[in-house]
Parts: sequence; structure tokens; C-alpha cells
Amino acid sequence: MAQIRNHKWDKDDSILTLYYVKFGLRNLPVKDEKEFAEWIIGSSVASLTLQSANVRFLLGYEDYVLTDYSADQSWAVEKFNGMSRTQLEIIVNGIIDRRDVKQNIKTAKAKARAKDQKVLKAKFSSESDEKRDAELRRLGFDPSKMKSKGIR
Repeated sequence: MAQIRNHKWDKDDSILTLYYVKFGLRNLPVKDEKEFAEWIIGSSVASLTLQSANVRFLLGYEDYVLTDYSADQSWAVEKFNGMSRTQLEIIVNGIIDRRDVKQNIKTAKAKARAKDQKVLKAKFSSESDEKRDAELRRLGFDPSKMKSKGIR
């Protein structure tokens, strides 16, 4: 499976994050922050949390902040912070409407499958490696001196 690259945050993502920090998920077409991060933004909840901490700092919050904000985040806060919730909501829903949410959902599901496969491989490969090595020793071979063409 091809490696799925990390999301590159842009100005629209910064506007979405500003709305999220100020108003939560009110009137957005998602049920929780996982769907918001993965389906709408195309990133992870962990990344959304970090981006939100930067926006919180720019808004003057004192708790749960980071100071490593981007120019896009600074721009979004300067340009859109003074808007009402309704005004900002219209802009945010416009951004969402232009997004390829179906592709983001597909990517999120692929990431989840890849993670599950990695966990399963780690869980079962050590067990099967031990069984294989035991069988090789029983047959008189030294597994440490053999080359593996398998998953190792």
C-alpha cells in the first residue's frame, strides 16, 4: 500500500480551525471532531489539536496554547476574528462545499486500514516468526544464519 502523506495546512484550513476554536462544531455537517479533522480538513485529530492550540494563542487564550503559529493562521485570525458566528459560518460552509469530502473520507479509511494492518502484522509476525524458527531448529537449521525472503 502506498504511504499516505501528511496533510498540508492552508488558509482555508486556518479559517476552519478558527471557527472550530471559537464555536466548536455548531451547524457543521459532522458529528464529532474526528470527522471534522479527517473528513473536512483531511488531517488527524492530533494535528487539529495542535493547529487549534496555535489559533488559541493568536486569539489571546492562556490555556492549551502553542506559539508556533503559521502566517496563514495569523492571517485568518486577523481577517475573520471580528466576524459574527453567522458570517463566519457562511464562509466555513462555503469552504466545506468546495472540498472533496468523499476523497478525504476514503483517505481516512485507508489510513485506518493501514494502521490496523500494521498492528496485526506486529501482533502476529513475531508469533509466527517464533513458530517458524522453532520448526527450522527442529529440522536442524540455524534460523539466525538464514536469509529471509519473507516479511521480516
